[in-house]
Amino acid sequence: MNITENISLKSYNSFGMEVKARLLARVAAVDEIQELLHDPRMSIYERLVLGGGSNILFTADVDGLVIKNELLGIEVVDENQD
Repeated sequence: MNITENISLKSYNSFGMEVKARLLARVAAVDEIQELLHDPRMSIYERLVLGGGSNILFTADVDGLVIKNELLGIEVVDENQD
């Protein structure tokens, strides 16, 4: 997992708005998301989960942690499974 500071989100939204995120974490595995969510250093920041960026319009910089979901595929989970 790579966490960058003060990064442009222009390439992460289809409107191409030039806004910045205080922190951006690009995650590509479930364990990376779990690690990020349990990291006490990251718990002080408000979080925004970003997928493909086609259904969001940024109007201002994000003063928090943007989690860019880069997980691939679909996993079917049986809720009754132990």
